[in-house]
Amino acid sequence: MGKVIEMKVERQQVFTDVTQMLNAWWKSLDKKPISVKPARIRHIVETAHAAGWTIEECYNALNITWGYTEAAFETALRRNAEESGARVCNINDVVKTKQALALNKKEALSIEENIRRLKELKKELRSKG
Repeated sequence: MGKVIEMKVERQQVFTDVTQMLNAWWKSLDKKPISVKPARIRHIVETAHAAGWTIEECYNALNITWGYTEAAFETALRRNAEESGARVCNINDVVKTKQALALNKKEALSIEENIRRLKELKKELRSKG
């Protein structure tokens, strides 16, 4: 029999809370961000976690972005979710959405019809009052 070779396998950490995750992320960085305070990063991550993102998703997003604003962090979260195949929003397809909007517009009353109905309603209210 041959010799058993031990392979170094990196396993993703399982985080119990945001503080543990942020500490592990900060220690893993070779170059620390200098333009933003760690408290600001903590605030953004806690906001995202409170909004329904998991701690692991936040950890992965921290590794993607260097822009620590709500918008930049959310973009990183959504990009990461799309790459992993998760459904991020309720709109499945832009084409279907545009078709539904066109149908709603087609079924809507014309301006003239709306004006006529408003005038009738106004007359009714005057006669009652």
